[in-house]
Amino acid sequence: MTEWDIAYYIASALQLAWVWSYCIRMILKLMNRDAPGVINRIFFEGRPVVPLLLLAAYLAGAIADGVDGMGWRIWNLAFGFWNWWTARNEKDDDDRWKRRRQAVADRVANVGHKLVVARAEQ
Repeated sequence: MTEWDIAYYIASALQLAWVWSYCIRMILKLMNRDAPGVINRIFFEGRPVVPLLLLAAYLAGAIADGVDGMGWRIWNLAFGFWNWWTARNEKDDDDRWKRRRQAVADRVANVGHKLVVARAEQ
């Protein structure tokens, strides 16, 4: 097993976790239920990096195997991008990015045209 095989398995596992979280969200949505927090977190936190994971899995697999299985790899790449494209506009009802932005703004102060990070209070 080479480093490229390991990279392929890691990227594929992360992508698969995201796809399953998307599937679970959609099934629960059809049942008019809310998805658990961990499913939402995997889905919404992973969504920005899914295209990178798809490309990483494709390239690592191509380097590790050569042309063997190229058709399946292209199919998986296209299907993965289609999944990401259809899920890109899912609404996130959590305001985690607003909370993160506010936390950073609370720690960083503009002093004399320089950004200064305030020390954490004990």
